[in-house]
Amino acid sequence: MTALGEALRAHAERHPDGLALDGGAHGTRTWRQLNAEINALSDEFADQFNPDRPVAVALDAGLAQCLTDLALLEAGIPCLPLPRFFTPEQRSHALADAGAQAILTPADTQRGFAIDRLDLPAATLPAGTAKISYTSGSTGTPKGICLSAEHMLAVAQAVVHHVGQDHAGRHLALLPPGILLENVAGFYAEMLAGGCYVALPQAEVGLGNPFAAEDWKSTRLNSSHVQPS
Repeated sequence: MTALGEALRAHAERHPDGLALDGGAHGTRTWRQLNAEINALSDEFADQFNPDRPVAVALDAGLAQCLTDLALLEAGIPCLPLPRFFTPEQRSHALADAGAQAILTPADTQRGFAIDRLDLPAATLPAGTAKISYTSGSTGTPKGICLSAEHMLAVAQAVVHHVGQDHAGRHLALLPPGILLENVAGFYAEMLAGGCYVALPQAEVGLGNPFAAEDWKSTRLNSSHVQPS
């Protein structure tokens, strides 16, 4: 179990009915629900996937994206986030370069994702790789950076220490999934601190088009989702 998994269990014991994830109209998870779901999903992933090869995640911001990220981390399976702003060519390059064994895509199911197996040659990853973060590729093909769980969680814990755990409130994610800054300093830090992570689809925060902000008046962002800490 990672330090984050231990934190989820501790929050579930101390504040079982506290809100951990807020997906707006798409649902919520208390700490007790989140801990139980991550335990079950990580066990399923451990049975289904090879721990030496990454699983790509191509999901919009929301509960499914948060749950799969945490479950892969706890299962010890490398995660390959694919930002929505990647072109088809950039996405194909990242999948092949990392040797992804499968990709999680949006689906109208209870869990909100489907598993698509990939027939790609395996790639050699550094020992302990938990996440592969690809650059935007603005000056060439995207380059992957392999990160360990220990390194990412140490950075996230440093954020919590600097800000102060008592300041953990509600964090509304605006950066899209796949951006390392949001993943570590936003999501992981909020989970470690015991606050509430508000994960709404990008269209609902005015960023449905990754290349142009939308008119906030046309979005469905409800002011009740964003509250002061």
